[in-house]
Amino acid sequence: MHEWVRRGVGTVAVVLAIVSSAFATPQSLPQTILPGVGSTSWEIRNDGGTDGGPFAGVCDGSPAFGFDDATSASGAGDAYDGAWSVWINGNPFVAPGGLVDVTGTTLLAGPVAMSGLNVWLQYFFSTTHQAARILVILQNPSPVAANVTVQVPINFGSDSNTTVGHTSSGDTTVTTADRWVVTSDGGRATRSIPQSFMDQVLPRWSQQVIRRRCSTVLLETVSVRHSTFRCRARAPARSCFLPASAISPVRAIRLQEQ
Repeated sequence: MHEWVRRGVGTVAVVLAIVSSAFATPQSLPQTILPGVGSTSWEIRNDGGTDGGPFAGVCDGSPAFGFDDATSASGAGDAYDGAWSVWINGNPFVAPGGLVDVTGTTLLAGPVAMSGLNVWLQYFFSTTHQAARILVILQNPSPVAANVTVQVPINFGSDSNTTVGHTSSGDTTVTTADRWVVTSDGGRATRSIPQSFMDQVLPRWSQQVIRRRCSTVLLETVSVRHSTFRCRARAPARSCFLPASAISPVRAIRLQEQ
């Protein structure tokens, strides 16, 4: 296991049809999504766990749903050594029975009962950009608020060569206040791809509070290249987190307590 980039996510309550949907035709993992943007591909597995929690230990093939790797449109690969798994109170989200719903380029797993919540994880892969959207849906069916810690580890394929060239705050130190960061596989930062956090909610590492009988969505987007930032994809491919509005029309709507 190489260095992990820690990501905290803020929350807003939303209404999503996902929580009431059923799988039309369950598909077995692993899955490789080919959205038709050059050679872009996304590899999704259910065995991305470690022997030391989300940010430590060694990848041991234990259950954990997430990205295994990604390849850019130009064919540059090794963007990840595992990424975008979701851990609730230290436990990984695992697709039940190793099955997911695949509709077009949208992949949905869940629900899974975790820490008193119903949890879904949805990946949407753009057919026009080298980008994916990650949605984590937390539904609290109980009459009392739930306090949980949500962790999203990202293990870059650049390994120990990963360097930070820029951040949204203007320095080279990554904090949860940064909305995007630019990393490089060594060398000049101009060769790197920026990683930008979602623009709907503020990233943070504090505990998430899901109000009673409410649902919360955690939203991220990721890309292996985006021309807005004037970056060049080079092997191994880098990943970048784009503002959610780049590919997602999702709007935040607060649920009323029932």
